[in-house]
Amino acid sequence: IGLSEGQSVERAKCCQPVPGERIVGITQRGRGVVVHAIECEVLADYVSDSNRWVDLHWHSGQHAAVNMVSLDLTISNDAGVLGRICTIIGEQKANISDLNFIDRKPDFYRLIVDVELSDAPHLHRVMTALEAESDVAEISRLRNPDKERDLQSNQQPVT
Repeated sequence: IGLSEGQSVERAKCCQPVPGERIVGITQRGRGVVVHAIECEVLADYVSDSNRWVDLHWHSGQHAAVNMVSLDLTISNDAGVLGRICTIIGEQKANISDLNFIDRKPDFYRLIVDVELSDAPHLHRVMTALEAESDVAEISRLRNPDKERDLQSNQQPVT
């Protein structure tokens, strides 16, 4: 809510806002309005250009589970752990759209899991269920997944 009729809109990839979070739009030439979570670090680049800001908020009601969010997980490296993690996510009615191993050690794996969710409460349910799993050592929402993936791809393997 807050856009003109027919105005194009897209979710910012840097912060991956989901319904239920506070949001703001930034007009981008050729792209329309790009929606950011209010705490997105990218917004600092537009502080002095207030005419590009658009006051937005999500419509109330149900949202489809099509909002991708990246989760940064550290899990035990043991038989069946990854399968349990995937099952937990599925049991929360969320879909895994990508899974990328960032670090592999003898006793743990760190991975980024892209999950499709409906809204902020859905994200909270998924994260809470994963936190309750004893083989999940750490979980956080990754606000800039492309930056993390770029850092990982630029690392040289240690021999």
